[in-house]
Amino acid sequence: MKPSTGKKPYLVYLIYAALLLPLLLVSLMIPRYVEMQINDNARINCVGRLRMLSQKITKNILLYRDGAVQKSDVEKPLALFNESIHAVAEGGSIPLDIEQPQFMVVPEMDDRVSRRLLDIAIRQWEPFEGHVISYINTKNEASLKYILTRNDALVETLDRSVLAIQNHADEDQMVMGLLSGAAIIMTIIGITGWLIRQLRRYRSAVARLAEIERLLPICAGCKKIRTDNSRPFDPRSWTSIEEYLRDSKDMVFTHSLCPDCMSKYDPGHSGGDTGGA
Repeated sequence: MKPSTGKKPYLVYLIYAALLLPLLLVSLMIPRYVEMQINDNARINCVGRLRMLSQKITKNILLYRDGAVQKSDVEKPLALFNESIHAVAEGGSIPLDIEQPQFMVVPEMDDRVSRRLLDIAIRQWEPFEGHVISYINTKNEASLKYILTRNDALVETLDRSVLAIQNHADEDQMVMGLLSGAAIIMTIIGITGWLIRQLRRYRSAVARLAEIERLLPICAGCKKIRTDNSRPFDPRSWTSIEEYLRDSKDMVFTHSLCPDCMSKYDPGHSGGDTGGA
């Protein structure tokens, strides 16, 4: 077998590092995209509720005009709307429910299109809010007219904002899917590479074991065979060639003399049959 140069393991480690680094980056980015999805869903739900809240404010203004509700019934949804629309756009606590608000903190809206529409909604809302306050304090008919005529435009902008945030969330979800897919692919590649390397090492070990098994320890002096490598200095670990071949190879021996030994042990023998079976 060829001796190892020592370069190949470093190349393997370099490949593993090249796979591990992107995988690590992806694993760090996925939680970020999950958090973005949660924030986007919270914004979508909140802006959708703002649409209903705007309608409720307008409805309560009319009921307040007729004396059916109190001033506080208008002020409460008004304050909730004002707090929510700024929090969605600029970051802050947004309500998860209108009637019994539970709040969730979201960061500033980072999507340019969604933020632009939310800013338009805020610009529409600020005079709308001013006229609502003016009407519940003075019952100014001009303010009531403004509220009734501008409510639809505010609702339309909120609808467009919801659609934009939803599109942004879909893009984030697509990126998260690509990152997850890339992480899975890189994991599969890494595991496959590791398995291939382990298989090669296993095959190399098997080949080495087969080579070792072909080596037969034999005494350089008496030619006995060592049958127990764990006890090389125990006389019982050694046996003659005849016994070894008889026990391990199921061979039966007959004896004779080769020409060299014949001339050594029987110099007067002129040749012919040397004996044996």
